[in-house]
Amino acid sequence: MRDEATIASCHCLHSRLDKMRFQMLRKQYHFRTIQGDLHAWDVHRLIRLSKHLTPKLVRLEDIAELDENWWYEGQENLPTPRALAAHMALVQQTDLAYPILLCADGRLMDGMHRLVKALLDDRTHIQAIRFPVTPEADYINVSADDLPYPDEEVSKDVMDQHVHIRPLAACDYPAAGRIYFCAVHEGTRNAYSYEQRLAWAGETIDLEQWQTRIEALTGFVAEVGGEPIGFITIDRTGYVDLAFVLPSATGKGIGRVLLDAAEQWAKANGAARLTTEASLIARPFFEKSGWLLLEEEDVLRNGVNLTRYKMQKDLVRDVGTSA
Repeated sequence: MRDEATIASCHCLHSRLDKMRFQMLRKQYHFRTIQGDLHAWDVHRLIRLSKHLTPKLVRLEDIAELDENWWYEGQENLPTPRALAAHMALVQQTDLAYPILLCADGRLMDGMHRLVKALLDDRTHIQAIRFPVTPEADYINVSADDLPYPDEEVSKDVMDQHVHIRPLAACDYPAAGRIYFCAVHEGTRNAYSYEQRLAWAGETIDLEQWQTRIEALTGFVAEVGGEPIGFITIDRTGYVDLAFVLPSATGKGIGRVLLDAAEQWAKANGAARLTTEASLIARPFFEKSGWLLLEEEDVLRNGVNLTRYKMQKDLVRDVGTSA
């Protein structure tokens, strides 16, 4: 049950992150020839259909398309240096926090630039969503030139999108699980090995476990256009258990605003200090926010050693002035 302190904490933060820009996908299609017929799938529709499916880690060596001709079919579509440069520019821009999409047979439907980026990063695994049943094609035997490409760049920069901070709800467990999974496997890869991240977050998202976990927690969610991009949990002692933001949304002040919401809630509920166990990646963020390092510790997760830091921040309660 959410109390008045939770609601007040979230209301005062809505204006902190107005007018942030989030880049969206350009219009694109996935093509496949099946029994002599050209099938085309709208990638935007595939992404919408995959929204509620659970990603898991797959081995790059199991993606057959990495050893096939993917981009250069036809006599006029040649792998010239200019064409290669155009694809490499897209590889540099792509975000590995978003899973690739596979059909029911395990064939790639979206994400080749992400796969190439993973190869260049010497990764062995990548996040993937596999459809249990392959969606029906949007078009059959329609040439690429005749397909609709509205605005070509579909809302490339979404202006005036408010970042909304609201109380964490029990129904947020799928989003919380995905944010956690992406933040650990993508956001911490420069600090923790693949084995450590696998021990920490697992190979896939356990939705039943997340449903049980979120039901017992209080916290806040950051969302854009109704889509959660980060969350934080806090209890009445001031303990911050979970604080994660999608890697694609880091560096935009979202973690700072979520932490502010948790701090205000803790103050309103009488906590004297905030405490947490921060990862190697999170430690600098907390230090910049006024937290103190208490000690370094090593913990075992599924038999694998992980380093983290006990941290604390004393709270200064607001003092009213008398007339």
